[in-house]
Amino acid sequence: MEYQLATHSPSVLARHVLEADRLVIIDASSGRRDEVAFSDIRALRLRQTLGAYVMVIERASGPAVMVRSRCVLPSGIDDRVADYSALARRLHEACRANGPATVFVGGSTAFFGLGWVLLTLSVVFSAILVWALSSGDAPPRGLFAIVPLALVAGAACVHQGRATPYDPSAPPARLLPH
Repeated sequence: MEYQLATHSPSVLARHVLEADRLVIIDASSGRRDEVAFSDIRALRLRQTLGAYVMVIERASGPAVMVRSRCVLPSGIDDRVADYSALARRLHEACRANGPATVFVGGSTAFFGLGWVLLTLSVVFSAILVWALSSGDAPPRGLFAIVPLALVAGAACVHQGRATPYDPSAPPARLLPH
């Protein structure tokens, strides 16, 4: 099977060809060829970022390979979810059959990053609050509400967006649509 999908950059298309024992990736612009043996794949990571689905293929030797469902072409944005899903599902099946050590992980979405930003802000605002209270100045009243809200919202986002293992025979629908 062959699929035309974006790679590490949403504006770079590549042909993704599934062979019996490997995934072959041929860059459309340069013609550069990369081969990833199924037995060399250590992890498949699925995530959804800003409405686009992304699969990162981590391998034992060589750099990670990224496959995106959305392409940014001169003619506009091209959403290739059907091809992306078909490739990802076939790759899951191939890894289960040929790469028993492959780890399947989903998550680490934009919520995860947002959560860490909110947690960092809650620490910064807490330090400002403590500094203002210790110096005898009256802190802005809004900080009393912002600190716990940022802490709770940040923790919730980190929890929801964290990377978690999944069963490759039933990937999470929010990360791999049908």
